[in-house]
Amino acid sequence: MLRNSQVRISKPVVVPRLKPMASQTHRISLNGILSPKSNEQGKNHKVSLSESSMSIILRSEQLKAKYVKVVLKSNWGHHEKLTLIALTLFGEKNQRIPILYSSTIPAIELTEDFSKLLSGNLISSAPGESWSIPFSHGYEISIVLLIANTAKIDFIRIWNDKYESSSCLREFSIVDSEGNWFEGEVLAGFGLDVYLRKSEMKSVPISHISDLFPKNKSMERYSDHHGLVPLVLASSIKIEFLSSFSGSDKAGINGIKIFDINGKQLEWDDIEYCNLGNGITKSKVSMIFGTEEGLNRTSSSKMFSFKTDWNPPPYIDILLKKPAQIAKIEIWNLNSLELQLNNGMKSAKIFLNSRCTWVGRLRIGNGGTKMIGNSITNVWFIDNFQVRRKINVK
Repeated sequence: MLRNSQVRISKPVVVPRLKPMASQTHRISLNGILSPKSNEQGKNHKVSLSESSMSIILRSEQLKAKYVKVVLKSNWGHHEKLTLIALTLFGEKNQRIPILYSSTIPAIELTEDFSKLLSGNLISSAPGESWSIPFSHGYEISIVLLIANTAKIDFIRIWNDKYESSSCLREFSIVDSEGNWFEGEVLAGFGLDVYLRKSEMKSVPISHISDLFPKNKSMERYSDHHGLVPLVLASSIKIEFLSSFSGSDKAGINGIKIFDINGKQLEWDDIEYCNLGNGITKSKVSMIFGTEEGLNRTSSSKMFSFKTDWNPPPYIDILLKKPAQIAKIEIWNLNSLELQLNNGMKSAKIFLNSRCTWVGRLRIGNGGTKMIGNSITNVWFIDNFQVRRKINVK
């Protein structure tokens, strides 16, 4: 339950003593920080929100900062607490953004400060090690973070505890002082990288949100045994090859197949461009998609072969004409005896929207067509039987 107490804060960096601010000093607007529901909570629990707000305003002025407000709306069923492993803000080149000041609205009694939550550590080795706060259903608690005015947020990482599923964060929203926002749900035991969207209107009916922000528009929602599937709309795909079976500078694959959540295989016409990075090839990149005769082949002239020094690793970069929810990627390994099967790829990473979503070992080719399925590595991004059936019957 929420209790009457003072705001407790953590200070990852030293905050100087506050001084009276000149009248011309720019202030951060807190219209987006204090919601009617938060004010109602404050009255019920006799918490002076005005003092909390004034403290944040003064801190923001002193530090020349802007705010990020994360509203914790619900958990997965626990009646007394809400837990999180990490809440991290990232800027350019995946660099963590320093937090100048952190607080809660309304004021609540924290059993531990923010340092654990904001440390960036995503691993809890035992139950009870995650950051937690008192929480009751029907209430919302906001975490307000102040960052430098010059900081540019690329994405925000929210990570749930894998041990305490019922107390994990479920529904949440994020808004910053520049009008960027996000509202969503995170699965118990899972995490999300959240990309804020710029609001074009101050007040928009929720029914119109999907029309204003097509990238957030829900296409078709599916669930698997973990709950709602958090598939994102991917506009780019990158497959990075970490090693080959031979370790030689000669390398190659047969091709790849990409399927969306509706079971549709993406064709060459769906690709804006495709490029080989950190390698040299004489093959046409369109061959990767089996544009002429499909991928059930063994001819060396049909393989996508290339040379690389593996420093850095070679990769295939794909930009889609239209973003798609990717459900499965098949990697068909080098399948030509003439080119030597051990020059095929041994391990790889897959990135969707520049975020690593899979790392694993690949199957080696066998040089034939009858058992060519043994040379295909199936990478699934969803466990839903309905979606898998759509793809497997193709």
